[in-house]
Amino acid sequence: MHGFEVHGYENLPKGGAMLALFHGPAIPTDLFFMMCLSYLRDGRLLGSSTEKSYFENPFLKQFWKLLGCSSGRQEFLEDLKNGHLRGVAPGGGHEAMFSKNYKLVWRSRSGFAEVAKEAGVPVVPMFTRNIQHGLLQLEFLRSETVQRWYSSTRFPIIIPTFYLPVKMRTYLGKPLLCGPDEEPEAFALRCKRAVEDLRDKHQPPEQTYWGALMERLR
Repeated sequence: MHGFEVHGYENLPKGGAMLALFHGPAIPTDLFFMMCLSYLRDGRLLGSSTEKSYFENPFLKQFWKLLGCSSGRQEFLEDLKNGHLRGVAPGGGHEAMFSKNYKLVWRSRSGFAEVAKEAGVPVVPMFTRNIQHGLLQLEFLRSETVQRWYSSTRFPIIIPTFYLPVKMRTYLGKPLLCGPDEEPEAFALRCKRAVEDLRDKHQPPEQTYWGALMERLR
């Protein structure tokens, strides 16, 4: 559908590692694709850390568990120590709903960096070209009223719109390790800059829905 391409797959370590990615739309299509690719190519199940509110929904809880996802810090930490590959979107649901023009909205989140340092595993930056153009965004969903509602409930509002078969290319950067004397907050900023560098290099700043669709047809 999207003609997915993955560039830099060789940057994924064989042992435990964490993927830090931009959470583009409400549906992380690129993460689902990477889950399939890592399993088919290496037999590794790429799970992820998800919002706690997703696990509070009984209809979604079993679905996320089936995909190897978790919302608890300790479980996530043990998975990494045991050599598993895990993905995390530090911007979470807030970034998925309110980011515009591929702006990273990680705020001051550094928990993923703390876990990576404690587990002693690298973080691989990940960005997917055109991911935000895959789902038609309704502007009113980014309003202050909706942001206040999300801040109090922690549950995203997803209104079905047009899902577009745009061309998607996933780029994986070089693995980053937190230094022994490096604070997790500083490491988190370094990871964020690495994702932003991938974005700035591979995402056209003035991309349109039509342009992203035309890339798929070339």
